[in-house]
Parts: sequence; C-alpha cells; structure tokens
Amino acid sequence: MKKEKWFLCLVAMLFQTVLWAIGGYDIERLSAKDGLEECEIVKILQDEQGYMWIATDKGIYRYDGYWLRKIESDRKNSQDVVCLTEDKKNGVLWILYKQGGTDCLDLKKHCFIEFDQGEDSGKFAQQYVGKLYLWQYGDGEKCRRVRFVGGKIHKEEFSKKVNDICSDQAGNDWILTNDGVYLNGFERMLPHSDNVRHIAVYRNICLAIASDRIIIYNVSRRVVRETLFPANLLADLSNCSDKSVWNEQLLLFSSGRTYAYHIIDGIFTSPEEWQAPDGSVFSEHEGDVMVEDERGEWLCYRSNGEVKRLKSDEVRKKERYSPLYAKVNADIEAIAVHDEGLWIYDIEQNELDKCPIVQKGDSITAMVSDRTGCIWIGKKRDGVLCLRISQKNEVHSVSVVTDIIYGNQHFTPDRTPLELEGKHRKLTLYFSNFQYADIRSVRYQYYLEGIENEWSEITSGHTAVYHNLSPGMYVFHVRSADSSDCWGEVSSYTFFIEHPWWSQWSDQILYILVIGGISGVFVYKRKYREKHSGVKRELEEQTERETMQKDNDEKSVLNPKDLRFYNRLQTILSLNAENPEFTVDELAVQMHLSRTRLYTRIKEVTGKTPSEMLRKVRMEHIAHLLLETDLTIEEIRLQCGVGNSNQFYNHFKKQFGVTPHQYRTKV
Repeated sequence: MKKEKWFLCLVAMLFQTVLWAIGGYDIERLSAKDGLEECEIVKILQDEQGYMWIATDKGIYRYDGYWLRKIESDRKNSQDVVCLTEDKKNGVLWILYKQGGTDCLDLKKHCFIEFDQGEDSGKFAQQYVGKLYLWQYGDGEKCRRVRFVGGKIHKEEFSKKVNDICSDQAGNDWILTNDGVYLNGFERMLPHSDNVRHIAVYRNICLAIASDRIIIYNVSRRVVRETLFPANLLADLSNCSDKSVWNEQLLLFSSGRTYAYHIIDGIFTSPEEWQAPDGSVFSEHEGDVMVEDERGEWLCYRSNGEVKRLKSDEVRKKERYSPLYAKVNADIEAIAVHDEGLWIYDIEQNELDKCPIVQKGDSITAMVSDRTGCIWIGKKRDGVLCLRISQKNEVHSVSVVTDIIYGNQHFTPDRTPLELEGKHRKLTLYFSNFQYADIRSVRYQYYLEGIENEWSEITSGHTAVYHNLSPGMYVFHVRSADSSDCWGEVSSYTFFIEHPWWSQWSDQILYILVIGGISGVFVYKRKYREKHSGVKRELEEQTERETMQKDNDEKSVLNPKDLRFYNRLQTILSLNAENPEFTVDELAVQMHLSRTRLYTRIKEVTGKTPSEMLRKVRMEHIAHLLLETDLTIEEIRLQCGVGNSNQFYNHFKKQFGVTPHQYRTKV
C-alpha cells in the first residue's frame, strides 16, 4: 500500500511538471555539473551589461548563459559572502564577507580593486548598501563609509551608533544615530531625540518617526515641523514596528494594522481593507510594498495607488520569514516564502497560483527577475533554478565578447582594446547576448575583419576559434538572432596582436646596439681598472719613497741618542695610528715619560708638538686607506678617530695639498 502511495505521488509530480512545461514555462538548473559548488546562495543580481552574479558562502560566480565562472579574490576569508550590491554609477560590485572585510569588483574588467581596509576584521552588527557603502562594526559604536569615486576608493569613519539608514532620490544617505539624524553621516540635520525609532525619506523631505509624533525636515527649505499622532491612534502608532514610503504616503505598520500618513496633506488614514493580523512583515520592490501576515496572506500596495489582498489557502507557515518578491513584467509577479515554495501572481486577474517546480521544504534564500522574463531562485543547498515565466520579446540584448583565451592565458574584455603578445597560435573568443529566457534558440553570426570578408554561417555555438594570426590590429564583429528571427545590433570588439621581439628588423638592430654597448662598457671598465691599478701602485711607491726620504733627512741631522728616541716614537705612533682612543697621554705612558717631558723631547728632536706628530702619522695612515680600501671617507675618518669633519679636511689638505676626495681620485 505504501509503495502504491509513493508511486501515485511520483506520477502526480511528473504530471504537474509536464503541465507546467506545456504551459510555456521552462526551467534550467545551475549545479555542481556546471561548476557551482555545493553552497548556500546568498544573493543573485543582474548587472547593467547583462551578466548574472551569484553570491554564495563559497565565493562569487559570474554567469553569461553558457559559462559559469568563479571570480577569485586574494583576500583571506573571502568565501563566505553575506552581502552583494551593484554601484551602477561607478560600475562596481560591493561584496561584504561574514568574517569581516569588503571587496570592490570592477565590472568592466571583472577583477578586484585592492585597497587598504584598515581594522575591518571584526563581525558587524548590521550593514546597509546604497549609493554610499556603510557598515557597522560588532561593537555597535563605529561606522565606516566607503565610496568609489573617480576610479579610487575613499574611506571615512565616524563614531556613532547607527539605528536606521535610508537614501533619497539624490543619492544622499540619511542616518539615524544615537546623536541625531545625519546627512551622509557627517552633517547633523536633526538633533538627538530619545524616542526617534525610524527615519524615512520622500523626495526632499526627511521624516523621523518618534513614539508620539512625526518630525518633518524639508531639505531644500531647511524647515522643521512636527505632526503629533492623533489621540485615538496614539496607542497603536506608539508601537510602530516598521515603515515604508509608498504613493506619497508614509506607511506605518503597527498592532496588526497599516496606517498611512499623507506626507503632502499631513493627515492619517487607515482604511479597513488595510488591516493585517499581528506580526506582519513586508518587502519592497520597484515601488510596490507587500505586507505578509502570519497566515500567509499578502496585502499588496501597488505603485499605481491600488491596494489588493492576495489569498492562498495552501500557505501555512510554522515560522515567519520575510517573503522574497520579484516583478517579472507588468502582468506577472513571483513571491517566494522560505521553506514553503513559490507562487506566481497574475496582477490583472488577481490570481495567486503555486508553482509546482519549487516544492514545500525547498529552502529559498535568494530570488530575482532578469530582463528577459526569467526568475532566478537560489536555494540553500540545491544550486540555482532559472525559471522562464514569460518571454519579453521587446528586449533585444546586444551580443558582447565575454571571454578571450589566447594560448593558456584568460582575458576578460573591457572597453579598451586588448593587447596580446604575439607568441601563441590559438585564439578563442566567447560571446553571449544574455537572452537567458531563450538562450538555447539564440543563433549567432560573426566575422574577423582583415581575415574574413563576410559573415560566418549561422550557428548556435557561442565561440569563434582562430589559428596563427599575424601581428596587427583586428576587429571582431558578432550579432545574434532570437527565436523570432529578429537579428540584433552588431557588436564590435578591437584587439591587437603584438609583434614578437625577434620579428622586426628595427628591434633586432636595437638589441644589437644594446648588447654592443654593454660589451663596450665592460671592456672599457676592465681596461680602466687595469690602468687605475698601475697608477695606484706607482702613487703608493712614490708616497712611500717621499716618506722614507723625509725620515732619512730628519734622521741624518740627529745624534745617536735623539735618533733612538725618534725611531721609538715613530714605531709607537705607527702601531697606534688606527686606534681612535690613542692620545698624547697614552703616548707618554708608552714612552715612559711625563707629559711635560714628552712635549719637551719631541719638540727638541722634531720641532713639532706631540699632537702634531700623532696627527701627521694618522693622516699618512688615512692616505694609505684611501688608496687601498673601498671605505668611504667618513668611515675612514671615524675609524682613525680624527676630530670633526672640518678639522679632518683642513689637516689633510694642509699636509698633502689636496682634499681626501681629490687625493683618492687624482689618478
């Protein structure tokens, strides 16, 4: 009996799936076989160019309809993504990680922009993404703002506890802190108020919601006014749990009802049909506000001012989750509830039907609609489901080159021409037109200007392969057609293949000249070294002869007793010429004479003072070191313990007639 039940359930599921497919709905699944690791899907978005970006707890993936590629970051702990958003103005993706830290991904080159992020290793309490990028640290008392302006990243910090953030149409961020309401985090616009719980922005008006009133600040006029809650609604509005701006009205969700404050007229309303049971949560999408109650019913506030209630007897939730909401087109919307399934809402008929493709128990964590009528559904452990709800025939995407593989190197094309080194033989170009709803029926034609003069045959493939391309400039043209045989615009991409260094005669001559010049310098240095060594030896010998001649002249006029004294003096001075601590007092000790007697004897024998004799010997030793060593002049002076620099240069020039530098280089 149990087997029969299982068989009947399986038949029913297959029958539902067949009926769904016959009705014009197609499905496609991205999973491990496509390169998507087993992971939890955090966020899915489509960028301005058309790529689908999938943020997971294992990293970031890019999908072009054919190829799912993981975009790697060099940052440590850059796997567990918790937030992903696109800055359309600057063409970057901001990525926030669970373990702390942020990455900025350039959407033109699909590479990460490195920047010093400072102390961002701690976990954060909350995060917010708008035109400006802010997050709050785990201590709850510090915020950082990171902006991408002019290709560079700017960081600013302020020590405030953030309670609420919202953006106006001009892209400014209004921040509710423990010290008041700030514009962009740095200019305080409203003073501190203990009972302000939420803020909202409508055009140029900031609305601060307190427990008993609404504080209205007109940005352009710099005027502040207040509106007290009506006495009969004060008890309900004082417990306001959340807010949303809709159709020139501020919606306040409190005590199971929805109250509307008309921003222009300054009055409160709460129609009976706006009633919602306690515990309602809401989500916003493209100007629509959808309120969900604990029974699984939805009250939808349309952007055109309509209010509709959607009912489904099938929805019974054990736990409450905020619904995921995606608008497919003007007639169809999709609503997903965690662990409960997916519903397709026909706006015109006001009918809500459950989609049999997504079953109860499927943990839906992310959902978004693309430009071609597909709903992308991310699950906790079951990959990504692409569900074609409708075909937007009015959308014709331009085909673009998505990837280039040249040899073993992979390149991501951007708006600037790519320069390739001319050393590989095989070039492969990948392209797509991002028609995800009808990607299997898309056909392409292409040609490479300069190699081909006419379009290739129509093909469903999305690659073009070329071999042995000569150096030069090339322009690749591609176009595509959908199932209606409507060909889109032609897209062109320019790239260069550079000449190998050995292929041009001008380069060869340059290399020969460089090699010849290096060889000439080497030979010249060798001859110069040999000549320098000979002159150096000759100078040393001449200096030694002159010194010996002076000594002999001095010795020749001395009597035997004075000659013995002079020889002993020279020996002691020569042995201590390199000792910077050797002084006249030490000389007197080694000569076994008092300082006075030493002075008298040296003066009688040489006609000089002991200090002059010591300095003379040291200068001669320094002259020897200048020619024999590679030590700098300053190092030699310090090594020999000769006075300060000025005294040293004066004494040396007085004795040898030249400066130390001239003495060393005069050869």
